[in-house]
Parts: sequence; structure tokens; C-alpha cells
Amino acid sequence: MTGRTAAASLPAGSLLAAGDIGAPGPARGLAQVGVALAPGRYPPGLAPGQHVEVLTAPPPGTAGPARPAGRGTVVSVSIAAPGKTVAELQCRRPR
Repeated sequence: MTGRTAAASLPAGSLLAAGDIGAPGPARGLAQVGVALAPGRYPPGLAPGQHVEVLTAPPPGTAGPARPAGRGTVVSVSIAAPGKTVAELQCRRPR
């Protein structure tokens, strides 16, 4: 199980089933992050494999431009709840 993550709670001494083991983690020097996407604040048709630039928006109620925060590759896009979209991105780890 080296290099894999647990997808379920693993009590000491329990046997592993295929569903208990998650996908391999990112390669060395990379990280995977989840990003909450507000409606209208991401491109329509966002899909796995696309390369994106991540921007930070100013806090609600304040003015100012969005600022670059990094680049990444979309791993997945899912609907967490009605009107709540989450993208998982793979990015370079900061040094």
C-alpha cells in the first residue's frame, strides 16, 4: 500500500479490501488541492486534463483585482451540493 491513501477508516489488524485503498498520490514535487468554485467564477465546460491558472479574488465586499495564485491541471470536477462545484487540481508544491 506504499504510495496509496486509505479511502476508509482502517482499524488496527483489519484486512484491506479493494475499496479501502484510494488512488495513488501525486508525484514527488506535486500536490493535489480542492478548490470551491463559485457559480460564474470558472469557465463552463471545465474538465479533467485542462490546464488552468488559479486566481485569488478579493474578499467579499472589497474592491480590487484578482491576483495570480498559481497554475494547475484539473484532476476532477464534481458537484458537492446544488450550486456548489469543487475542482481537484494538481499543482507544483511551493519550495
